[in-house]
Order: sequence, then structure tokens, then C-alpha cells
Amino acid sequence: MMDDKKQVSCMRRIISMICAAVLVTSVGCGTNVSMKGKVLFDDGTPLDMGLVIVENETFMARGEIKSDGSYTIGSVAERDGLPTGEYKVYITGAAKQVGTKPNGDPLRELLIEPKYSSPDTSELSVSIQKATKFDITVTKPAEPILR
Repeated sequence: MMDDKKQVSCMRRIISMICAAVLVTSVGCGTNVSMKGKVLFDDGTPLDMGLVIVENETFMARGEIKSDGSYTIGSVAERDGLPTGEYKVYITGAAKQVGTKPNGDPLRELLIEPKYSSPDTSELSVSIQKATKFDITVTKPAEPILR
């Protein structure tokens, strides 16, 4: 049998371990929430490549656009979410290789209007307060744009 001092010491250890477990499971959960959606052209067809990027003064996260136009935002790994707040949204990498430049670099054709590739010109923004579905509609360039 345990004496009273050993019993109290054992109970303290158990309570300490429970508190530590609660603390460990709550750290990292924070207020990060998910953001996902689809990127579609104005005719309803999906944009099938590129990255959706969200950023504000203190945080940046991205999600790869899949072949069906869907994306899920992550900051370090896909689906790890982002803190609540206001974000500017833009898209990069939405270009297909159509040839090679004389210097050997790839020649790419932009699939979306160039304005969508900068947080300052995209005119896209989102307020993240809880898990968010944010679909984006983009337009194709009127004329081919090669870069």
C-alpha cells in the first residue's frame, strides 16, 4: 500500500501529465482554418494549373491548382490552413510551355489575364474567419500573351 505522501505525489504526476497532454494537443491548432475552392474561367471551364496565393502583411500561404480547378490552401504543407484575417489573393504559374526562346529558356503562353498574377492588381480578396470556400473566376487573355 502507498502512504499518503506517495499517493499525493502520484496524483500530482498524473494531473501534470494530463495538463501537458492538453497543452501539447492545443499548441499548433491555434486559429488556423482551411480555405479551398475552384478556379474557373468565366465560361465555367477549370483553370488546370498554377498556384492560388493568399497573403497579408504577416502571412502567406498557397495551394496548388489541380486539373479540375480545385485547390486547398496550406502554409507549409497542403491543408495545414491559415490564420484568420484579411488576405489579398492572386494566381501564379498559370502558363503553358509553347516553345523555346532563342536563349534556351522556355517560351510560355499565359492562360489568364496578367492582372491576376499580382496581389496589387488581381482585385481578389478574402476574409478568413472560419473554414472558407472561395471560388475564383478568371478571364483568358483576349490575345495570346507569350513570356
